[in-house]
Amino acid sequence: MAVFKKKNIKDVYPYCSDYYKLDALANTYAVPMEPMSDKSDWKKLSFHQDTKKFLVDQGKK
Repeated sequence: MAVFKKKNIKDVYPYCSDYYKLDALANTYAVPMEPMSDKSDWKKLSFHQDTKKFLVDQGKK
């Protein structure tokens, strides 16, 4: 921004990444999302047991 100000450039829109433009923001929310179920319905996983099972299964291949 300091360079634009120094060079007296008023229209900085062409220098802005497409990710920060209005179209990108609108596209982010264009796809409808399904709400998550109630937290009490979530399946509780044991991280260590699942990781150990995964590693053992990978070793069998």
